[in-house]
Amino acid sequence: MVKSAERVLDILEFLRQSGPSTFSQISAALDLPKSSASMLLHSLVSKGYLALDPRAHLYRPTYRVALLGEGISSRAVLDNHALSDALNELHKNTGMTIVVGLRNGAYVQYVHVLSSSQNLLRRLPVGKQRPLSYNPLGKVLLAQCGDDEARLVIRHNNAARNESLPIVPEAQLFQQVTAIRDRGYALDAGFSWPNAMIAALAIHPIADLPPLSVAAGGLKEDFEQRGDQIVDELVRTMAPWRK
Repeated sequence: MVKSAERVLDILEFLRQSGPSTFSQISAALDLPKSSASMLLHSLVSKGYLALDPRAHLYRPTYRVALLGEGISSRAVLDNHALSDALNELHKNTGMTIVVGLRNGAYVQYVHVLSSSQNLLRRLPVGKQRPLSYNPLGKVLLAQCGDDEARLVIRHNNAARNESLPIVPEAQLFQQVTAIRDRGYALDAGFSWPNAMIAALAIHPIADLPPLSVAAGGLKEDFEQRGDQIVDELVRTMAPWRK
């Protein structure tokens, strides 16, 4: 991706998560050179995508950002009130952090996060990418693929993985994907933190678009005490969008 375009998207994602922010907060959080940050913010303001409060020196998105998706608003996934309400209901009823994932090549990307201040998954950043076969949100998406494609992705993930990530044999990862097909959901420990756990499944909000993954995650001790309840609530709440 062209660097300036990537930085524009990073700014919009940051403001989406953090709310109105100052120049210093934006440039520091995104590690942007001040000259680049100044130029990009000035352009976004002049084009009407951001508004600058001259007294508080805060940048915030305008309605023009929201209207970028106007052409697909009737089919928008996360703006679909029924699904959005269901995600909020799942968040409220479980007390877990809720994450929505979208496949991006051989990776799963977090596109929506409802954080819980009471557990370790409260800081999952929107836009973050993880290898499909090493992440429960990715594994449930791999389970939607054919065997050949799933094996190809697993090999790619193993070849391109960060060295800090312990390698898992292809056969073992493929067996996990196969088990998810049979069970209908993933339940993984060690999700980003050693004492965390996450339950995930795939949903199909729009028939002719790729599936999404939805996960409820929190502390292992919570799953030890009420894991069945969390999984049941996830399955029940997402039932209208499952095949």
